[in-house]
Amino acid sequence: MAVTETELETLIKEGETFDFSNNSERKEHGIYSRASDDLLGWTANVEEFIRVNYGNDSGPYKLYESFDRNRLTGYYESDYREQLKILLGALKACRQITPNTKKRGKDDHPITSLLKNIYFWTAIVIISGGAFSLGLYFGSSKFDKEKSDYYDENKKLREDAKMDQQTIAYQDSVIYELHNKIINLEQNQKGKK
Repeated sequence: MAVTETELETLIKEGETFDFSNNSERKEHGIYSRASDDLLGWTANVEEFIRVNYGNDSGPYKLYESFDRNRLTGYYESDYREQLKILLGALKACRQITPNTKKRGKDDHPITSLLKNIYFWTAIVIISGGAFSLGLYFGSSKFDKEKSDYYDENKKLREDAKMDQQTIAYQDSVIYELHNKIINLEQNQKGKK
């Protein structure tokens, strides 16, 4: 708990260093707030500190929820001061409240608790088995379909090749007959001369 108190006092002291003079800018119509990077980072640290150590249902966190980060830039000094008071008030309220005794440990991390959950592993095994079975089914059916398509295509190509061979054989016989007729004609013409 001493660490929390030290962090709390550090956050309060740091928050008291922010004022309108170092978080404002002059415009044509006057001086308006302009949150520095340090101020925005500090507000995020305040939120995290309260949420982790006191919880979302605590009074300091409910007060923090009334804080409007947008009013830190582009508003008058009174709006800026009001928002800063909310943050410092939420931190000072933490002084009177005991932090949650349950600190977040290694076992409380969401991923660690998920990995320890038997239902998570059951779901993983079922999903993995189902994915494997579906992959096997779709893979084999795709293979069978492709195999069937290739078989049909091969059968058609064989029939086409057989028809082509018959056509070639017929054309060869026609060529042979024409060749023989030409030779016979040539011999007849030589014999007449």
